[in-house]
Amino acid sequence: MGQPPSAPGEAADLLLETLRLQGDVDMARLGSRWAALCPVGLAALAEYEGCVLWLHRRLRDLGLLELVPAGFARWLSARAHRLAAINLLVDAQRNDLVRILHEWHVPHVLLKGAARRLVSDVYPYADARRTTDVDVLLPEEVARPTWLRLQTAGFVAAPDPQGTYRSHFHLPPLRNGRAATVELHTSTSTFLPAARA
Repeated sequence: MGQPPSAPGEAADLLLETLRLQGDVDMARLGSRWAALCPVGLAALAEYEGCVLWLHRRLRDLGLLELVPAGFARWLSARAHRLAAINLLVDAQRNDLVRILHEWHVPHVLLKGAARRLVSDVYPYADARRTTDVDVLLPEEVARPTWLRLQTAGFVAAPDPQGTYRSHFHLPPLRNGRAATVELHTSTSTFLPAARA
């Protein structure tokens, strides 16, 4: 017979308690809560919050993964491994792009997931989120020439028939047949001028 449904909010509360890095962890209490939890809806919540990798790693690091209901534990492990593999493909694209930008002497700053994944030695679990593309900030005056030059190096620009990117803070995404696209930013948001970014 299956577990009784968990009280509303119990799964979210347990998820937050598990992911929290600050403070003491009452391992016995946390373990018994995971063992008793009905995980209905938890996979959807973890996907929505983007914390699948973090949750899997945190449960493993705390030694609690074996206490998680078996079906959810199997799903979590399989999904986390798939996301980790995708992140490695994005890392490879990032590394190649950085090499090219260095060779061309183009000043740049990695943004978002591409940057987070490089600082996990300083910020625990910074690399434990899904990354889908390589975002890099360039000075406004070199962004478009670099974007055009990358197209001579095997990248292809995404179509932009409506001119969506004409006044956007990044140029149309570039693809080169790999799993991850590249976005050259001139700013970090629509509201921040390029010179200030």
